[in-house]
Parts: sequence; C-alpha cells; structure tokens
Amino acid sequence: MYERAPPRRKKTDICDQRKPSCGTCLRLKRSCEPPSPRLEFRYVQPFSSGPRWESTRDRDALTVPHFDVGVETVETICEPPSRTFDDVSASDSKELDADENALLRMPSTLSPHRDSLAAARFYLNVWKAQCLPTLPAELHHLERLAYRSFVIVDMMTALSACRLSRNLPQRRLIRQSASSLGSSFRPDKEHESLGCQHYGAVIHQVARWDNNEFATDPVFGLTFMVMFCLIAASMGSFAEFRLHSNALKNHIQIHASDLIRNGLGLLATWTDVEMQTWWRRAYFSRPNFHRHHGSLSLDPQIEAALITAGKRRATVSVIISESHRLNTAAIVSCRTWEDDDGERDNIPSCPSQVMSMGHYTRLLSLESDKLDAWLASVPLLELPLSTPVPEQTVAQITHGGLFVEPLRFQTHDAAMNFAYYVVARIMQCSAPLMALDTNECSFDLDVDYENTESWVLTLLRIAAGLDWKECVRTNVFTIGLTSLLLAAALQSRSLAVGEWMHNWLEERLTGDAFEEANFPIFQALDILRLINRERTAGWDVLALFQTVDDGGGKGKFGSYHSQAITALWVYGRCRKTEKLCKPRAKDIKWMRSSILPDLCWKPFLVSLASRSLIVPSKLGARERYIF
Repeated sequence: MYERAPPRRKKTDICDQRKPSCGTCLRLKRSCEPPSPRLEFRYVQPFSSGPRWESTRDRDALTVPHFDVGVETVETICEPPSRTFDDVSASDSKELDADENALLRMPSTLSPHRDSLAAARFYLNVWKAQCLPTLPAELHHLERLAYRSFVIVDMMTALSACRLSRNLPQRRLIRQSASSLGSSFRPDKEHESLGCQHYGAVIHQVARWDNNEFATDPVFGLTFMVMFCLIAASMGSFAEFRLHSNALKNHIQIHASDLIRNGLGLLATWTDVEMQTWWRRAYFSRPNFHRHHGSLSLDPQIEAALITAGKRRATVSVIISESHRLNTAAIVSCRTWEDDDGERDNIPSCPSQVMSMGHYTRLLSLESDKLDAWLASVPLLELPLSTPVPEQTVAQITHGGLFVEPLRFQTHDAAMNFAYYVVARIMQCSAPLMALDTNECSFDLDVDYENTESWVLTLLRIAAGLDWKECVRTNVFTIGLTSLLLAAALQSRSLAVGEWMHNWLEERLTGDAFEEANFPIFQALDILRLINRERTAGWDVLALFQTVDDGGGKGKFGSYHSQAITALWVYGRCRKTEKLCKPRAKDIKWMRSSILPDLCWKPFLVSLASRSLIVPSKLGARERYIF
C-alpha cells in the first residue's frame, strides 16, 4: 500500500569515507583525504580556573551549611578544587573537637562527580572527629604521608565514609526479613557507596605494587595493611579481613625486628581488630569452628614486646579471646552432644584431636596466670574506684528485678580494660566445666556457679557505670561491651541477670547507634530474648551455634548484620534434673520492641531534595525511608 520513501540527500560536511572518494567531498568539490590522528602531549587541567557563568540556582546549590564536625558553624561556598592534597589539609588545619557530633549527611552537591575535593575536605573532617579517637598515635598523622601517595587519601576517605554511614541509620520501606528488627534499617547508602568506591580504588592501585614497595619501608607497608584490616572489619567481610590479616602476618615474619622497633602501635591495633573479628565470627558459627580452631595467642616475641611497651588493651584482648575459645571448645567436646549438632562442617583450620575436659582446664589455668601478670601491671589509677567484688547490698534481687550499683573508673579505657579482665575470669572458671564432664545430678550447680555469678555481677556494675556514647564512639575496632554481655549471659544461670542485660541494652537503642564495636545490637537483643525464654521454660543455655555454616555471612553492605540468623542450635541443661539435653534447633522469633515508633499513624514528610520520606521518630531527629 505504501512504497518505501526515497532516500534523503545528505547535506552535511561529515565524510562517509567511501572509496575512492566520499559522497560529501564529491558534492562539496574538494579532495578527500583520510583522517590521520595527531599525537601530541599537552598539559590539561581537569577543572577550569577561569570565570564561568553560573545561574542563581546553581550558586544556591553550591551554598551549603558547614558540617558540625567540631569546627564552628559557618556558611561556605565550595570552590573549584586544585590537583594537590595540600589544599585539603590546609583548609582543615584547625583542631577539631572529637566530642562534637559529626554525624551529619553530606549533601549531593559534594558528591565526587560534582566536587571531589570538597568531598575530600568533608571526609577529612570526619576522619579527625570520628576515626582518630579510635586509632593509635601512629595513624594520627597519616594525612601528612599523602605526598608519598594519593592512595592514602582514598584510604582515609574509605574508612571515614564507612564509619559515617554506619552511624547514620536509614529505615527501609520494606523489611528484608521478618526474623529480626535490624533488617528494617540500613546504613546511609550515599556514604557507604562512596566508601566502597574509594576502597576499591585503593585495592586496584595497591594490587599493582610488588614486594619491593613493602620491603623498602616495612612500617609504611604495615600501615597500609592495618588500614585494610580496619576497613574490612567495618564492612563485616570476614573473607577480605582474613586475606589482609594473613598478608600482614607474612609481612611481620619477614620484617619482625623493624616492625617491633618502630611499628608496635600498629601491631597493637591489628591485634585488637583481629581479636574483635574472631569474636564476631564466633557469634555465630558452627560447633566445628570451635572444635578445630587453632590457638589465638600471639608470637612470643610480639607478645613480649606488647607487654614491655605497656599495650595492655592488646594483651588482655588476646587473653580473653583465647580463654573464650578454650571455654567453648571444652563445652562442645562433651560426649553428651557429640554428632548431634547437625551435619559436620569442613572448616579449613588447624585440626586438633578432641581433648579431655581436664586438658582444657589446664590450658585455662595457664591463661589465668597470664591474666594475673596483666593485672599486676595495671596502674592504680586504672583500677576501680570502689571494690570490684559484688556484695549482697550491691547487687540483689528485688521485686522490680536486679538492682546494680555502678562501678566507676577514671577513664573509659580503664573501665573497658577491666571489663575484659572480668570476662576473662568468667571464662576461666573451671567448676562449671567440670560439672559438664561428669553429667551427674548429685552436684550442687549453685555452688559450682557461685564464682562465675560473682564475676558476672561485676561486669554488670561496670556496664552500669559506663557512658554508652563513649562505647559507640571509641569501641570501634576492639571487642565491645555488647559482645562481653552476650558472652557473660551464656555463662550465667540467673534469669534476672539476662533480663537486666536485655533491658539495659534495649534502652541504648533510643539513639541512632545500631551497632557497637561492629556488632549489631538488634542481633544481641534477639539472642538475649532467646536465652531468657529458655530459662523461663526451665532450661540453662550453655552455648548457641548456627544450624548451617555461612562462613560469617556475606558482609554488612546495606545492612547492620552480616548474618541472617533464623534458627540456632541450643546446647542446654534441664534445670529440674540438672542433666544435659540433646542439642535443639530453636527459631528466633522476632518480638517487636516497645521503644520503636508505631509507623501506622505517623505523618510522612516528603523531602524533594533527597527524594526520601522523612518521619519523626524516637530513634533520632528524623528517619529516611529509602525508595
């Protein structure tokens, strides 16, 4: 019906490169010459330094309030960035107050594709206010090394963005899982994505280096590896952390003398985050993870150097972690529940034969001797201001629950170090373990657990005297108080203790902190509810393990937990018969917390600039709903 339309005549000056002469050149009556590329070197500025036209709307978009990261609040206009890092550090030469709140959102005008250097300035402020208080002195002047490699700027930006994203929770419109309330929230996606971009850029550049880059300056190479471990720990990636940590161990073996002499602070930081990562991997894993895991003790040369240098946090972290490992390995070695914890795992770790309970108690006795030596080295100023032994008048059962008198310390670090000491003592109590070995009802369990319960109450007193904001701010790359409470809850038989821990930890969720020491608080609350529910039903909970091995999960990108735990194996004992029971798989039922807002009736406020829904909430000044 319709014929094909005739072809339109080309009336452009574009050469169609037909041979021997193109149609355009024939029409224009000119000679047709094939294009040849011109190769020349020119100096190119990525940003124009000359004046440019900008509308009122564009200038308003560049005018943003200064971020509250410790400096005085002024209104600044983002200037065109230069090509060096000197301007970044010069603009932030003013000292920052680490106590100020730096948890404010970076506007879209500072995103890297619009103003990369302004974003670098912003994250440099976050680095000083949020990261430096948790890092050793060797990393406090890391920005001064930027002249050696711009990779350092990317590393600082990656860690700062990662930490900031996790301190800015966003509520999801659709919860990913009904098993835990923590799945309703996610870290700030803008900061998180930018942090991952810079982390990937650093990995891409460092992958091109050879061994000479690290051998020339061993301390400089150790700095990179420690930063990699810190970033991987913040992202909850156990596989990446193990990769960086193993590389760091090889680096230590090659340059042990230089690193012990000049990089002991970095080694202490790596030790802290290494023990924290093992602790988070243990909660939660499979029984074979504890059956076949090797010793966590450090190389004797490094351990002696840390003790001599007074690195008490790193030393006690190793003692408490090794004591915890031995305690859990002793529990799972009991014959009562052998081969009853589901299918066997194939974990590529150091295999070891099953030991007797007496052998584990002897190893714990050696760790107890180390702990005695550690306590003897603690200055009097870092000891409790009152007696650490709980009296009946200090912690007693009342009609309203457990009354705990706070135990005070002069500094937060001193309180946390003593909390590590207390939990290590809990793990080293041998009477509860020997009661498992005999499995007879003739023993008086109240007597066997008397020493353990005394230390557990001491831990509660320390927790009652701590400032939770300081825990969230400083316990970033060390074992946190949340992990200590969870471990102590499994060692206690008291329902009142478990309820006190749950109520105290639930009250901490009134702020914006959903994790402490990289451990999800929502998950800890789920476990404490499970423990208390079992105790109410007449069961002692001795250990909890996963039903399926997930290798630690898939990381915490877009989430506050790396593991989606729906059920756990419960290793318990009947309180009535005082006999061990077979492992039981228990579902973790999510119970709505009373402190969370009821979103069914709250009015929604639409933010067109951020394209998100904002609602008032008790969890903070506002909540952002992600599309």
